[in-house]
Amino acid sequence: RRKKTQMLFFLPSSSRPRRRRLALGAAVLGGVAAQVAVAQARQPYVTEVMRDYCLCRSKETEAVGLGDVFLPKSCEVDAARLEAVAAATPPQLTVVVMAYLPALAWRLEKLLCGYARAYAVIRRVVVLWNGPRTEPPNATCAVDWRTHRLGRRASALLESGRAYRHRRVELEVIVEERNTLLNRYRHADRVPTDVVLLQDDDVVHSPAALRAFAFFPLALPNQILGTPPERDYTLATTESPGGGGDAAGALEGKSTSTREEGSAPHDQHAYAYVHHPRGGAYSFLLGQTSVLRTSYLDDFLTNAPRRSLKFIVTHKPTCEDLTLHFHVANATGLPPAVFHDLRPRMIAGPRGAQMHSSGSKKIWNKRRERCLDRLVDDFHHVMPLVKSTCRLTGNISIFDPIYRSAYSGAAARIRAGAASSSGRGVDDDLTTVPMARVRRRRRKKEQSSSAEDLAQQQDDDDDDTNAAFGEQQASPVV
Repeated sequence: RRKKTQMLFFLPSSSRPRRRRLALGAAVLGGVAAQVAVAQARQPYVTEVMRDYCLCRSKETEAVGLGDVFLPKSCEVDAARLEAVAAATPPQLTVVVMAYLPALAWRLEKLLCGYARAYAVIRRVVVLWNGPRTEPPNATCAVDWRTHRLGRRASALLESGRAYRHRRVELEVIVEERNTLLNRYRHADRVPTDVVLLQDDDVVHSPAALRAFAFFPLALPNQILGTPPERDYTLATTESPGGGGDAAGALEGKSTSTREEGSAPHDQHAYAYVHHPRGGAYSFLLGQTSVLRTSYLDDFLTNAPRRSLKFIVTHKPTCEDLTLHFHVANATGLPPAVFHDLRPRMIAGPRGAQMHSSGSKKIWNKRRERCLDRLVDDFHHVMPLVKSTCRLTGNISIFDPIYRSAYSGAAARIRAGAASSSGRGVDDDLTTVPMARVRRRRRKKEQSSSAEDLAQQQDDDDDDTNAAFGEQQASPVV
């Protein structure tokens, strides 16, 4: 401090505050640059994450079940193929969220207006309203409301403070006639994208999570993607109900119990619900976040056991998230994939509004155990859930050329569509930069062109003069 004071003493009084501000600004910029460098060093590329997940799954089983972006019989990602697929179909998704309490409309307001900023990733948000038909939800960031028919309203989400009308996310509110969780899967015709995000109304995902949800289904098209917390099951033996069982058989999804499956009494369960999986293995995720192919929605309602679907309509808790995981694992033989570093932000509300608030965690786990036993009986006395210890990294580097080109292509398509709908040409793109910046660029271009014309005219005059005088030069004076 004494050295700084001595240095500032010899400076003019008017320049001391400015030097202080410059020094402070340099220190702040240096700290930000260091943080960016550290974050960039920690964040892997998309191809690296996909390759690591493939190698991990290859150690567990031969049936990895990955997409076409990998080289044949290899875990190496075909970068050209991945970039071509991402450019042909820009990675976007549709968010389907369900709500039913008018007193928690503020929670839905935060969710919708928060997703209005993700217009490059989210194409449409479908709100399924299971509450009173006379009190449908609304949002302050929703504009241009229009009604297609009774019970269905359409609008657009616009980020507050934005003057660019094309930067919007489609919004559709469907008022349901019956309050059931099966409504979440009944509107596949209202999903315009290949990937759908099913989520609760009390969670909000970050932009990094939304980008990962939209991009990684290109490599994992047949699996359910989600966020922590993970869940697992173990085999409950007759000697120790709720115990572990054989670890090797449990990892393969096979029963190692000595009694017949489905024959457990009411006070004992064939399968124990593991609230926090130990050892890294998990077999299903919670229903607060489920990223899957849109075709799975109709497939779930068509091919899932009728008994399981009827239970969802007539009972609470429904365990519909468990039923979805049972169905997808039974159809594909693949486990879900979790992003270990992506956790949603919870929108806190009254505890009475939470599904599992009617009792303790122990009572809730017992209910889930009954669901496990019932679903095993519905799926022909076979446990279809597949265990896995492999996890994905969602915070990938934005400096990856494949990752960057995919979303720049999506943004370019959005701008081109907005320009064509507004009557402007793509060359006169006034939607990506402010008007003042456009005017400055045009003025600079005009000034540079006028300077070039003046220089060219002066060169032409010099050529004419040289030609007229025969390019005679004066002799030097001695």
